Amino acid sequence: MRRLCAAAALLLFAGAAAAQGPNRCWMGEVLLEGPLARVELDCGPDGRTLLDGALVAGERRTLTVPLPCAPPLGLDGLGAQPPPHVSVEGAGSARWLGFASVQPEEGWLRVPPGLRGRPRPPAGSAAPRVPLSAPLVAAGAAAAAAVLGARRRAARVLAACAGAAVAAALASRGPAAGAPMAVLEADLEAGRGVRALAAAATLELGAGPPPLRLEAVPPDQPVELAVDLATGARTVRAAGGLVRFDEEPDPAGAGRAPLQPAWFRDAQGGWTRFASVAEGRGRPEAGEDPPGWLRAGLPPGRSVLLGRAADGDWVRLLGAPAPLADERRREVGD
Repeated sequence: MRRLCAAAALLLFAGAAAAQGPNRCWMGEVLLEGPLARVELDCGPDGRTLLDGALVAGERRTLTVPLPCAPPLGLDGLGAQPPPHVSVEGAGSARWLGFASVQPEEGWLRVPPGLRGRPRPPAGSAAPRVPLSAPLVAAGAAAAAAVLGARRRAARVLAACAGAAVAAALASRGPAAGAPMAVLEADLEAGRGVRALAAAATLELGAGPPPLRLEAVPPDQPVELAVDLATGARTVRAAGGLVRFDEEPDPAGAGRAPLQPAWFRDAQGGWTRFASVAEGRGRPEAGEDPPGWLRAGLPPGRSVLLGRAADGDWVRLLGAPAPLADERRREVGD
């Protein structure tokens, strides 16, 4: 029985990892010499990077730019990744110098695995929904077959494993969102957090530090990255959805910020809904459950606080303490 449950859990994890897909933002260096009007770095079926903007004659610049390639082994396989094909518009030249020695993916790998593996927010893709992954379907089928010949207690355990797998798969296929959606993921005990921002078709990466990670939904679609040579602003486009991840500098602050509504799950799995939670205090009330995609994939045996902040971002906090009863609010409300 334990072996069957362990196998179901492994299949569930494998399905979730496969659905997330590879990182699609790797930094590389290119040497430009004007006059140039445009440069294209073609990564084949993975997509391309476009450098837009004019360089005058005699102008020479070395830039670090993002590329949407998807090395099969991630950071470990970057050294074997073939260089992009470089083409230019203008009488100048562009030369590929190689991938940067420091990659944002290194920061992503320092994030606790539990946060890296959380289900992504709906990306609002106009593309067809991703079907249930084969590992999840196999897990559910194996559990159902085992239930037919199992004892009553064993059947309940296997049914729970199968149900969890199917629920996670359905949650990952949740309704498409029209506007960008952000989720702050934090492990308060580890003191680490990341912010995931999902959108359909287009995401602005800005001119600052690149994101820790960029994913496409579905994972294997071509991605186009555009860099404005005048401002340094970066934009990413894809036919489906996109999710970027950035480090959250103050994850503990999310636990103190007002959330409305909010839901708390204790370590035993019991849920309590709050109209709002602020500074660790709230008033329980009856109401609807949290969105399925927000509560999917939560680790068992740990407390968690879910909610929506004033700026519209969703919050998912592992290791959060139970909100205290807000007696002052109760007196005013009553």
